[in-house]
Amino acid sequence: MSKGFKETEIGLIPSEWKVSDLSEICDLKKKTCIPSEAHTDIYVGLEHIGTGQFILNRHGNPDEVRSAKNCFIENDILYGKLRPYLDKAVMTNCTGICSTDILVFTPKNQTPSLYIAATIHTKQFLTHAIKTTHGVNHPRTSWVAIKAFRFPLPPLPEQKKIAAVLSKLQKAIEIQDKILGSLRDLKKSMMHRLFSYGLKGEKRKKTEIGLMPEGWAVTTLIKQCQKPEYGFTESAQRDNVGPKFLRITDITEKGVDWEHVPYCICPKEKLDKFRLINNDILFARIGATTGKSFIVKNPPIAIYASYLIRVRPLKMIAPDFLYYYFSTEKYWKQIDAQKGNCLKGGVNGSILSELIIPLPPVPEQTEIAHILQTIDHKIEIHKGKKSSYQNLFKTMLNKLMTGTIRVNELDIDTAEVEAA
Repeated sequence: MSKGFKETEIGLIPSEWKVSDLSEICDLKKKTCIPSEAHTDIYVGLEHIGTGQFILNRHGNPDEVRSAKNCFIENDILYGKLRPYLDKAVMTNCTGICSTDILVFTPKNQTPSLYIAATIHTKQFLTHAIKTTHGVNHPRTSWVAIKAFRFPLPPLPEQKKIAAVLSKLQKAIEIQDKILGSLRDLKKSMMHRLFSYGLKGEKRKKTEIGLMPEGWAVTTLIKQCQKPEYGFTESAQRDNVGPKFLRITDITEKGVDWEHVPYCICPKEKLDKFRLINNDILFARIGATTGKSFIVKNPPIAIYASYLIRVRPLKMIAPDFLYYYFSTEKYWKQIDAQKGNCLKGGVNGSILSELIIPLPPVPEQTEIAHILQTIDHKIEIHKGKKSSYQNLFKTMLNKLMTGTIRVNELDIDTAEVEAA
């Protein structure tokens, strides 16, 4: 047996800890109210509770809600009782009403609200909650079922220190979120500015796609790119039987993880036709991401699937400039207008060919792309930082809540947790 630990019904736990159940640290609040009688501007639904978050930071408008709802006050804990929301629990910092699909817990025995939220975020609790769900269409758990969850509980001073450490990590994640939000807003405003005003302070002229600098030409995609090409039709395979086979589902907000892209069988003559090269631009031609584009950078030997359309820029247009244009309002207005004329609400090669695009001098195209790439680079840096903090949070949550890492003897400021 590990030194400083004892054997219990749930396994080894620190010697000073005890085995407890959820009902020892919180109670279910059963109070309901009519929204008009609640005198609050805050309504919380399941959609407002983020996975992995400890503190409520989003809410809706109670004016849109008419039926009786659960009431909560500051420092209560909101927990979604429906699958797939069983890993969502946040501490409130306000008074409001919430969906009846949310259980409202109130702390007991001076247990910090943040510690209760942390308990509910553990893998052990989630496993217990999933096992207790019932129902077919909307599986849900209940207070009766989850209040019996058994877990290791440290003394109150250590609870506060654990909550304080996890709270600091949560705030580090929130800071990165705010930075990312600011950078994305900056990119959006810069794109509007650059594609409407350019870089030289020129007078502007009216065009089919709005105002733009007088020195810019207006052209169509087919005049600046090779003819749009549909992808290859074949079944994806996990075994290395040919080139990588890029599908719509392989393209995410993070780009393409080529390691996880499957393969396909492809004859040599087809490989020559469908092989992707650096700066090819792909479009989703149907589905939820219709019209969304992706620029290929230094790909392995790969071809693209039939729900994608490839556009290959010619020499007079910078690929990155063109790719950024495909994220602008000017582009999406054209796509949205054309999607309505297509039977399946998609886009095709003909629609892409006739897209109207701006054509500044090549040096200005390159400079505009460089400005936006610089912002994208900063976004990627802070995405990486956020991801690192999230991974650290998950690791520390598991180790702190099981006593694998102890903070009982550390000098940690718990004033904020005690105030909550």
